[in-house]
Formats: sequence, structure tokens, C-alpha cells
Amino acid sequence: MKYVILDYPDWIRLKKENKVHPALNGLACMRVLVTQPETKDWKWIAYIITNLVYVGVAIGVILCFTKLWLGILLILFVWFPLRQGVALSIKQEVLRAAEKHPRFFSMAIIYGALRFLVEESDLIDTEFMDGNTDLSYRINKYK
Repeated sequence: MKYVILDYPDWIRLKKENKVHPALNGLACMRVLVTQPETKDWKWIAYIITNLVYVGVAIGVILCFTKLWLGILLILFVWFPLRQGVALSIKQEVLRAAEKHPRFFSMAIIYGALRFLVEESDLIDTEFMDGNTDLSYRINKYK
């Protein structure tokens, strides 16, 4: 598998053929999700849910002073499953928005949120860039 950056039409074509696997960067996904107008409905939801994780950990630490077992359970529940669930839902929303909006797709690529894993044999007759290429210098061009 090769780690690459694809154009929107190539991604859609390979996706329909089930020959591409998205590789998402969680932090960059959050950044692109809250900054782009295509996902404006998600902005406040993402802030609330991500802060809920940290508030839960803080409450768990406070509970550790009174009821140790309850505090530890709360910290474990909030930190592992809830944090992973939040990250997964943000990544899924980035994929949905990238599929619907070509401009959002371009911004996800530029922010480094979206890259692809593709077999080298499937890249024949397809233009692509190395997936490790940093495109952050182009962010101001699209604002």
C-alpha cells in the first residue's frame, strides 16, 4: 500500500471500485471540521463534545478525593471509550463532508486531515502526490 494524496475525481472513482482506504489525522480533522463553512453545524457540537471529555476527567479527579472507586471508573470511561468515540465521529463527518463538497475535500487535504492508502497497481493512469507532502503553505490561498 502506498500513502498518497489524490484528486477529488480520482478518489471518488477509486472509492466506487473499493480500491482506496482513507487515512485520517484526528487533530487535523478537528481543525478542518471547525474552520470550514461546509460543516458549520458541527462547529459547536465538536467543541462541546471534546470539552465534555476534559470536564469528565476533571470531575473524575475530584471524585477520587471522596469516592476513589467512582472517580477511577469515571476517568477510565471518559478517557478511553468516550474520547475514542468522539474522535471516530469527527473522522466520519470529515469523510462525509469531503465526499459531498469538493472544496471541503481540498481543504481536508491541505490541512493534512485526509490522505489515502492505495495499492500501487491501482495508481496506474492516476495522478497522485506523496502522502507525506506538507501542503499547509496553501491554507491562506483558499481562505
